[in-house]
Amino acid sequence: MSGTPSGPPPCPRFWEGGIDDYLLQNEISCENVTSIETGTSCYIWRLDGFKHADSSANHHQLVEPVVLKCADRTPKYSSDQVSPDRLQTEVQALTSKAVSEACRQEPSVQVPRVLRTTAQGFIMTWAGDANLMQALQSDKSLDVASIGSRIGKWLACLQLAGIAAGPGGFPSVNPELGRFYNPGGFQDQLVRSVISSDDEYERVLTALRETEAVRTLTAWDFRPMNNLLRFPEEKGAAPDITVVDWELAQHGESSGDVAMWATEAMVLEEKHGDRGLLSSFLSSYRHHAAAGIVNEAFTCKVAMTVGVMLVYFMRIAARLWGSTEKEVARWKETAVLYLRAGTERNLTWLTSSHLKPLVGSSVDAKAGNRP
Repeated sequence: MSGTPSGPPPCPRFWEGGIDDYLLQNEISCENVTSIETGTSCYIWRLDGFKHADSSANHHQLVEPVVLKCADRTPKYSSDQVSPDRLQTEVQALTSKAVSEACRQEPSVQVPRVLRTTAQGFIMTWAGDANLMQALQSDKSLDVASIGSRIGKWLACLQLAGIAAGPGGFPSVNPELGRFYNPGGFQDQLVRSVISSDDEYERVLTALRETEAVRTLTAWDFRPMNNLLRFPEEKGAAPDITVVDWELAQHGESSGDVAMWATEAMVLEEKHGDRGLLSSFLSSYRHHAAAGIVNEAFTCKVAMTVGVMLVYFMRIAARLWGSTEKEVARWKETAVLYLRAGTERNLTWLTSSHLKPLVGSSVDAKAGNRP
């Protein structure tokens, strides 16, 4: 996936005008519009004083700001061609029965409410401007273990509801992810970049393709950076959590979202201190999802996917997480260990890894067989 030589423009490249023209063309009325510099794919603005006849605000001006999210024909930091209509998938996910059921079972975790759709975009409710990744770094008193536990439960509830609901109109592979998973695609290239042996490379790819976890609704880009926090006025009260960024939603493997979240969490805690974020997330997820999802194949697929995602994110880890060259090199080495452990179904090694809470204590593993 190639990158652009400079930073992104202030709005999608195919727009004929700027944000003011877009608001006018889509009959969006607000008092003030502010660009939110976040994310790597879409363009996001905060709209204050928003009102519109088609919104659920009954023609009244909303007290809180709202968020306008728009897609381009390329991601913000890449020249790869993508569909500018891909946010229809996000709207479909946000309004799905599986998401609604997860939010009902764990009400402290929600998703944005869709107010209306626009050309290649949509408007949703405001969910705050602090994400879990930032809060972990800036607020040492924050009970991140409790937050991780709630997100783990919510994800388990989502996935169990998604299994019961079936595909629900979602493809098994989001069209924008075909280039990632197709044979010879980006996933294969990532594995090849850290495994030089042809034999081992083929073993890992075979295991990645043949080890399949149960399918359900997945967000794909499910990680702490996309978990927004809203802190109540009451001092010491637990923050509300909102899960954002669903444009890559699919009827995918349940292991994917667990691995994606674990990947970012383990890197953050290695850098900023282990406060129980990842362990509580995995423990809670296992507790609530074990009966219908978690087994040896699932755990090994999570491990392999963690390996892939570590390599994937290390390309941008300096910008994303402030990682040093030394840290990047070490995480690439760790990625190989996860790929090997998952491929060889080495649960003994996994019980000594960051994924230990997911593996559990009662595993039938070969002692001493470490990657």
